[in-house]
Formats: sequence, structure tokens, C-alpha cells
Amino acid sequence: TNCCLQKFSAPKVITVPDPATSYVNFTKSSGLLDEKGSLSSSTRKISCFLRDWTLEYRGNLDQSEFYTIKRQFENQLTHLVLAIAQKKSLDIHLLPMHTFCVGGDDRIYNRRFAKALNSLAKEKQVQLTLDFEREPISPVKILQYMSHTKLNLCMRFHSVLFAETLGVPYIAIDYTNGGKIRSFLASKSKLDRLLTLQDIA
Repeated sequence: TNCCLQKFSAPKVITVPDPATSYVNFTKSSGLLDEKGSLSSSTRKISCFLRDWTLEYRGNLDQSEFYTIKRQFENQLTHLVLAIAQKKSLDIHLLPMHTFCVGGDDRIYNRRFAKALNSLAKEKQVQLTLDFEREPISPVKILQYMSHTKLNLCMRFHSVLFAETLGVPYIAIDYTNGGKIRSFLASKSKLDRLLTLQDIA
């Protein structure tokens, strides 16, 4: 809003919510979230909605700094997810928010992340129950999973918006370095839910 006001003169400006907010509210009121359907019977899960951190989101970092922090971030994220799962006795479920080739298919990242989690669990000699979605899933199914889980770890912007609008437990990872995720959480007075990439790295 501030950017628009600086660049354009307008007599009246109205800020409207992201249309996905209305979709989530409609889905909640329709009773669809109560239908578990084919969801796993176990709700003792940490559901992870992660994405690859790509070069266009590096901000002021030069390329070398970006790749150093990216490696540290991915390594420590693996430790973080495994530690939460162990401490709270949760299964790990990796879900895609985005499954198109353009923009990065989250299922590709999830396969890589699952491999890293399995390697870490083996190294630490701990039991790990891990699942990840191999097919595209609908927004309704994503909302159902979010509603029937103990914790949602959100990285894609709309996963943060979904979890906040649903009112379910979540932590948000800001891959935009102070961009849309931070602004959204600030507007909701929920910056206590925010972790930066640098925090994790």
C-alpha cells in the first residue's frame, strides 16, 4: 500500500485481503475441513510446507554469501525439523503448496529434504516416521491436513496465510528477507511466529 501511495496519486485507497483468505473462510464455513477423507488417521504430525530458497530472493547478499547461507539454512532446517519431531513425538509430513515447473515444484525440494532427514536420523540413530506427497494435492486437502496436525511449518506465502486464517498452530519461515511474509504477519501482529532464514542458518 505504501509503495502504491508513493508512486500514484489516488483520492481513496482501500486495502483488501488476499482472495485466498475468502477461500479459506468459505472452506471453513462449508464443513469441508471436518471431512478427513483419505487423510492419515495419525494427527500427531508436523506438516511442512517448504520451498527451495532461490537466487531471486537473495536480497542484498552477493552470490557467494547467498549459497553459503543457503547451505547452512538447509542443513540446520533438517536438524530443526528432526528435533521438533523427536521432542514432541511427531511424524513428519512434507506437503507441496506449488507443483508447477515454473516457480519451482515443491515436490522436488521435498524429495531432497526427505533424503537429508533420513540421513540425519540414521546418523543420530533415531527412529523417524516420514511421509511426503508425490502427487499434486488440492487446496482443500492442504487445508484439511493443516487443520488435523499438531504443528505447521510454513515457508510458502500462502501456507502462512492459510495457517493464520485457519487459526492453527504454525511457524513461518521468511524466505523473502523482510518482504511479503513479514509484512503479512506484522499486519496480523504475529511477528512472534516468524523465523528468518538467517535465524535458522
